[in-house]
Amino acid sequence: MTRHVLLAGFWTGLAILTKLPALVLLPVTAGTFLVQAWKQRGSLPAAVRPACRNTLRWSVVVAGTFVLLWPSMWINALPNARYVARDTHRAATLAPIGDAAESAVAARSFYPRALLSRTPPVILALALGGFLLLWRTRERERRTEAILLFSVIGGLLLLLSATGKRADRYALPILPLIDVYAGIGMAALMNVRGRPITRLLLVGIVSGLTVQALLLAPYAIAYVSPLRWIEEPTQSGWGE
Repeated sequence: MTRHVLLAGFWTGLAILTKLPALVLLPVTAGTFLVQAWKQRGSLPAAVRPACRNTLRWSVVVAGTFVLLWPSMWINALPNARYVARDTHRAATLAPIGDAAESAVAARSFYPRALLSRTPPVILALALGGFLLLWRTRERERRTEAILLFSVIGGLLLLLSATGKRADRYALPILPLIDVYAGIGMAALMNVRGRPITRLLLVGIVSGLTVQALLLAPYAIAYVSPLRWIEEPTQSGWGE
């Protein structure tokens, strides 16, 4: 468990260095430690101390990774901390300007729509199936994982929608999480016995997605789902 906590702290530090919206991992991970300890100890009061201990260890590694891998922090810690705070405040409060302010870009539903437009329908269907499989399983461990993973997706969407920023690229960290659910759905198809049609369906899905990726290469960010019913400005090519 300690090894996993430390490794999680290292990856979280890398995520925050890469993009500040990764800060949503802070409350989600602390909540995960609490849920895990609750399941092991059987009661919430007994779970608080071990959860706090793991959260402290994890936080130290997150902070250490952030500082050690950003050399400028070694000699300019305070100015850089102010810069991060100022940049975070600007990103959270900067509203779309010009024509974009009057368009659908300014709406709170921008990021859910961006995910729909950037995710192939077959992946969405598999992801929904994977989530339902985890939710309906009799294994409490798997069901808890489904809830926690979904909380990361929901937390990121709420965080992004609450800011003034409107750009597809900020929603990109959610796409791999959707792919995790889709992978679970694909694994379920592979485990269906006595039904060759499901194997053929799976081969067709993988082949179709592969061909699609090859046709889009090297500009995969240009993909737009047929579920996208509204044409609106995007910022494709700004670092996606």
